[in-house]
Amino acid sequence: MPTAVIESTPQVFLEMAQISNQHIHKISHKVSLEEFIQNPPENSEWVNEQIIEKQNMGFLHAKLQIRLGVLLSMFLEMNHLQGVVCSELLCRTLKQARKPDVAYMSAKQVELYGNDDFITLPECFPLVIEIASPRDIVEDIFSKAEEYLQAGAEEVWLIFPRNRLIIIATLELLEEKSEVKWLLSANNQQACSPKVLSGFSVNINELLPVYN
Repeated sequence: MPTAVIESTPQVFLEMAQISNQHIHKISHKVSLEEFIQNPPENSEWVNEQIIEKQNMGFLHAKLQIRLGVLLSMFLEMNHLQGVVCSELLCRTLKQARKPDVAYMSAKQVELYGNDDFITLPECFPLVIEIASPRDIVEDIFSKAEEYLQAGAEEVWLIFPRNRLIIIATLELLEEKSEVKWLLSANNQQACSPKVLSGFSVNINELLPVYN
């Protein structure tokens, strides 16, 4: 079955993702981005001049995160690509410092930064994957995807494990204006990388099991 292309805003299908609207992030006092990058606290992001503690992942989230990293790494190896798959590594967006669940670091970025044991990639990854947890706020997830795209990411994967959905966001030029295009894959469909890793795909049924 083909992937569905959703041209309208994410609100069209937000109701499909049964995600709780409870904030549980702990927010610290305001600090500058430079201060944060020099010594970022463990498991945190820098958002709106504040340190945001990321939620502790559960077993299902952790298992899926590793599975995606393995699939991406195998694809790179089989196709003799020189990029690197990263997990929980901070990167710069235009205004924030984010820590994607999984990300692909291009061969060019590896050449520029790979010789240093850096804490924060000074730019955005070309491919970012975020896995939604039951306590995430859906609107925040989509806003984060748009933030990555505005910072230079070519595609952002949003994975909703319990709903068995993968939504891929890309930035497209339509009538001389950049707009986000959302590609929705569900059930037995294939989710395919539209821009960054041509040929990479995952089957929803194989990647996301049915939860009770």
